[in-house]
Amino acid sequence: MSELVNVLEEQVIKEAERQISALPLTVQRRVRVTDVAAYVLNRMPPMYATNQDGWAFQREKALRRVSREITQRVFEAIDVMKKSPARSSRPLPKTVSAESALNQVRTILEQPDLDWLTLPQMVRQLRDAARISEPGSNFDEGRYSR
Repeated sequence: MSELVNVLEEQVIKEAERQISALPLTVQRRVRVTDVAAYVLNRMPPMYATNQDGWAFQREKALRRVSREITQRVFEAIDVMKKSPARSSRPLPKTVSAESALNQVRTILEQPDLDWLTLPQMVRQLRDAARISEPGSNFDEGRYSR
């Protein structure tokens, strides 16, 4: 599975953090960076990248073309957040990245060199070992072979 990144996220979050940190403490407590970032990102066209070169290109483009717009939209978002009543603070459930999931599997299987290419073979080996160790197993070879 490849990564897909909206390059604007990093820029918007940095700008939101910068502007929020300049606010009085009473306002800082009411305005969350994630709320501001979501507000801004939902009003701007995404700039996605799937690799390092694309990320560098899109980031440079973002810095040149939309940094002023980001600054203005963050200001607007903070203004909206300051005027709106407090929102629910129930955060979204955390998602597990592909890399994090693979690291968990590496730990469980005690296979630090495991990667996405070798994982299917490891699962087949474990399946076969489990089948061998279960006397009288009704495992149907035809249903699970490639």
